[in-house]
Amino acid sequence: MLRLMLISVTIVGLSVAFSSQLVVAEGSTQTEASFLPTWKLLNSEAKQQFVAGYLFGWRDAARVTDLAIEYVKENPNNAVSGLERVRQIYDMEGLTAESMVRELDRFFSESEGRDATLSQAMTAAKLRMGR
Repeated sequence: MLRLMLISVTIVGLSVAFSSQLVVAEGSTQTEASFLPTWKLLNSEAKQQFVAGYLFGWRDAARVTDLAIEYVKENPNNAVSGLERVRQIYDMEGLTAESMVRELDRFFSESEGRDATLSQAMTAAKLRMGR
């Protein structure tokens, strides 16, 4: 339940962060979303939960990167197509925090979701939504 709460906080926080105004650093050609407006909305406990969820996501990203490295080493001729398939698995474009939480609640209420990791649950929820 804690992991679900952490991912919910992360997803909601990221949604708010990316919908906040864009700021451009002086001399920079790249735009970045300022996270300060979101940070100001969070109390101390929410900040800790948000950061914990973000760190959890970074750990997942490191595992995916390790798998990608291993795949490329073992399949150098298929590296691009393999990485494109990995990218499709993790594409969450167009999904909302609200719809994901609703689907995660359904998934975790069923027997197949009882022992699932968060990554497995997110993938299952995404697939159930036709993505």
